[in-house]
Amino acid sequence: MKRHNLLIVDDEKEILRSLTLTFTENHEVFTASNGAEALEILKKQDIALIITDQRMPEMTGVELLEKVIEINPQIIRIILTGYTDTAALIQAINQGHIYQYITKPWERQELRLIVQRALETYELEIENRRLLKELQVANERLQIENAFLKTEVNKDLQCTEIVGRSPTMQ
Repeated sequence: MKRHNLLIVDDEKEILRSLTLTFTENHEVFTASNGAEALEILKKQDIALIITDQRMPEMTGVELLEKVIEINPQIIRIILTGYTDTAALIQAINQGHIYQYITKPWERQELRLIVQRALETYELEIENRRLLKELQVANERLQIENAFLKTEVNKDLQCTEIVGRSPTMQ
């Protein structure tokens, strides 16, 4: 798997440090301590996956992820929380804002596996979009070639009809 850019957002420095250590070996890790910082990073970096805490000052994780969708809907979104803010999380899940909901404390290997699977999904979606574009280009080329061939066949048929119906031929 290729090395992807991850963004981790949490207002607790120890969690940022722990998650950075968890992923830095295989990925480029960017961190932010609040939603506003995260949005600034998203403007400058090509991020594949974001892990955000739900409860943060000024902007919740769900609110941040709603803004992330506006910036780049392809980013995989994960919420990490120690609280059971059930209504907000259910809303985020139902609206498709998040890929996974993980509770604190988390199991490091399990989190790595979740992120790996999420990034595999991300890569598959990118590959599907690339293949779809190739297919669209091929279809457009075929339509042009088909129209050209129809024109050429019609030219041949018109010539045959003209010669076949002329008084000399009759």
